[in-house]
Amino acid sequence: MMLMMMMMMVMMMMMMMLIRMMMMMMMMMMMMMMMMMRMMMMMMMIMMMRMMMMMMMMISKNANMEHF
Repeated sequence: MMLMMMMMMVMMMMMMMLIRMMMMMMMMMMMMMMMMMRMMMMMMMIMMMRMMMMMMMMISKNANMEHF
């Protein structure tokens, strides 16, 4: 009986450890995903800014040409 109890306890402990590890892995994955999303957002913002700048330059050039 005692042996069975001990085995059960060990199994429970192992299960708990596994669950904890899984949770940690999930958290890490979530963090990585968040970081990737943030990086992607930053890149998109930079690209948009660059595009806007290019458009502004083109418009200003056109306006200058018209003036002349």
